[in-house]
Amino acid sequence: MDEKKNLAVIKNFIRFNGDVFMTVESYSMQPALMPGDKILVKFVPVDDLHRGDIVVYKRDIFIVHRLVGKFISVLGVIFFTKGDKLDKIDSPFTGKKYVGKVVFIVKA
Repeated sequence: MDEKKNLAVIKNFIRFNGDVFMTVESYSMQPALMPGDKILVKFVPVDDLHRGDIVVYKRDIFIVHRLVGKFISVLGVIFFTKGDKLDKIDSPFTGKKYVGKVVFIVKA
C-alpha cells in the first residue's frame, strides 16, 4: 500500500472508530513519552487543537510531537511542532498530514 493510501486508511479508521492505540518508538518526546509507551490517538478537529497538545502527523513515518503553533494560510492550516527533547522546531506541515491528538498515555 502506498504512503498516501496508508495515511488515508489510518485517518479514516480514527474518524469512524474514534481512536487508535499506537506505540511510541523514539526518544524525541522524552520525558513525556518514552519508547514502548502506548498512546491513544483520537481525531480532534483542528479548531480544538491548542499549543501544548501532543499530535500525530505523517511524514515518511508517523511523528508524535508537541504542537507549538498553527495558522491559517491559503494552503489551509499550517502546523508547527517540536519534540520535547529536540532543539529545533519541525518543518511545518499542512492539515492533510495531521492524523490526531494524543488523548491518553499508557507508560511502558
